[in-house]
Amino acid sequence: MMQSFFLKTIVISCFTLLIVACDRGTPANTAASDAVATNSDTIASTKVETTSAETAGAEDASSMEDAPMGKLPDDPLAQMRITLKPYWAPIDNGGIILLADIENGAMNVLAFQKLLKLYPELEQKDNNVWEPLAERLAQRCLTLTRQGKMEYGVYELKNYLKDYTDQQMLPFDDRGGAPIGIPDADILAFDFTEEHEKLIRHMNVRAAEGNVLLMDFKEPYVGHADIYRAMAAALGDDIPTDAEIPAENKHYYDILQREMIFAIQAFWKYAQIPGEETK
Repeated sequence: MMQSFFLKTIVISCFTLLIVACDRGTPANTAASDAVATNSDTIASTKVETTSAETAGAEDASSMEDAPMGKLPDDPLAQMRITLKPYWAPIDNGGIILLADIENGAMNVLAFQKLLKLYPELEQKDNNVWEPLAERLAQRCLTLTRQGKMEYGVYELKNYLKDYTDQQMLPFDDRGGAPIGIPDADILAFDFTEEHEKLIRHMNVRAAEGNVLLMDFKEPYVGHADIYRAMAAALGDDIPTDAEIPAENKHYYDILQREMIFAIQAFWKYAQIPGEETK
């Protein structure tokens, strides 16, 4: 099953390159997904009632999620939140990439072509437009991760990642790290905390070869190339730069990092930017 997952990724890459044969190039839109199991107290594989924390902005988010592809908002971020989903990619340290559907190259192309129409200055160009498009989209995603707000609490998520697991495990990185545990349930209840928010604020959001990365693969967080030191800084943990990071801290960071795919799913769906109304 795991080998099958990576083969699917390669097929997506090849198919995407073939589907739009034109001078301006093709959106990359490719993804891959290695995986300390996520805290079972944090990820519940049962459906829960909507909490007060979830209610704020949930109506807008759910209507966006169910909107037909033909009726999309003019704001690039709002449109991305309808048509693209966060997927974990086990490349380098592991990171998060935005795709319409990891198994459907045609859907990925369609989603990015629709996003391109929001930037007429790019659509009129004859050369490759996908890298500058990804850069503009990444900037809107950066605004969400830096300014978006949502209450702490339990949120209901659709568990689309379960279809890409091997025995309920998702690869985390390409260095043999312990996998991410994915419950075998259609709906997840995820407890979004202040720690998740702090890490989201420091995620290294950027464009890479026509893709939009919510979390860069090599340097997942800004501020330090070492992921543990970057997480310590983001969380406000006082660890001197010349001191070893305690083993218990590393263990805690490992758990948190494997929860981030769920945290960003919740944030992607429910967070609101003050002053910007999601339509």
